[in-house]
Amino acid sequence: MDIKINARNCEIKKVENDYIVEKVENLSRFNLNLKSVNVNVKKEGYGVKIELFLNALAKNFMMEKKGETIMEVIDIIVEKMAVNLIKHKDKIKDHKALKLNTLIEEKDFNAVEVIYKSKDSLEVLSNSDAIDKLVNSEDTFLVYKEMYSESINVAVKKNGIIEIIEG
Repeated sequence: MDIKINARNCEIKKVENDYIVEKVENLSRFNLNLKSVNVNVKKEGYGVKIELFLNALAKNFMMEKKGETIMEVIDIIVEKMAVNLIKHKDKIKDHKALKLNTLIEEKDFNAVEVIYKSKDSLEVLSNSDAIDKLVNSEDTFLVYKEMYSESINVAVKKNGIIEIIEG
C-alpha cells in the first residue's frame, strides 16, 4: 500500500508523520486490497483539517475532518474510515456471489468429482415438495425444476430457515 502525506500551510513533525503512517497502515487489516492512501494536512485557523483518500480495488473512499491537533484528527478520521470499511466489507460479503474462478482456485478438484447437468435433467418438484425434501435431508440446498412454472429454483436451508430462490 502506497501512503502519501501532503502538508499545506504547515510543517509535519517526524513524530506526527510516523503516527499518521502507523494509523493508516492499520486500515489494511480489512483486506480490501488498498492500493494507495493520500493524506492531506492543511492548517486552518487555529487547527488543522485532514483529508483522507483511500483507493481500494473496487471503490474509492474520502473523508475529511477538522480539529485542533494532527494526532487528534487522525485518530478520529481513521476510526470513522474503519467503520466505513467494515460496512463496505459486510456489503461485499452479503451481496457478492462467488465466481467460478474463485471456486476453482479455492477447491482441490482432484479430490472432488464435478458433474455438469443440463436443466432438463433436474428433478421436477413443487415448491412444497422441495421444502419437504430439504427438511428431511442433511443437504443445505436443493436445485430443482418447479412443477408448475418450469423455472429453475434453489431451496436453501440456513439457520433453520428455508428460502426459495426462483429462477
